[in-house]
Amino acid sequence: MKRKAMGAIVAGLMTVMLVACGGTGSGTQTADTQSEPFAIESEEEVVAEPTAEPTKSPEEEIEEALTEGRNYYYGYNDITADNDKAMEAFEKAADLGSAEAFYYIARIQDRAEEYDKAKESYEKAIELGSS
Repeated sequence: MKRKAMGAIVAGLMTVMLVACGGTGSGTQTADTQSEPFAIESEEEVVAEPTAEPTKSPEEEIEEALTEGRNYYYGYNDITADNDKAMEAFEKAADLGSAEAFYYIARIQDRAEEYDKAKESYEKAIELGSS
């Protein structure tokens, strides 16, 4: 409900109360002479706060990050392959404990000839259950 409409309702109720109580002394208005001194002139609408989106489960977050990572790794879905963006996505999934993410991180590190890091990432993937 708009504030102006609320103000008009309040002003109307106050006028009815004043008339019913015999309040017509100085400084008060009756229904005959009301000109909207109580109306709020703001056109601002009162808007309810947006509801929070449901939180994702860790499995959903992992799958979302893995999908994004694969898209960048392979250049799927009209996305240009980009190892840096793939790495960011896989690191999100790895932080949530994804063995597959560690596997892809190791492959990116292999591409970059970072063999010691790749070995550690492959070992972490195996530790988490990757074959």
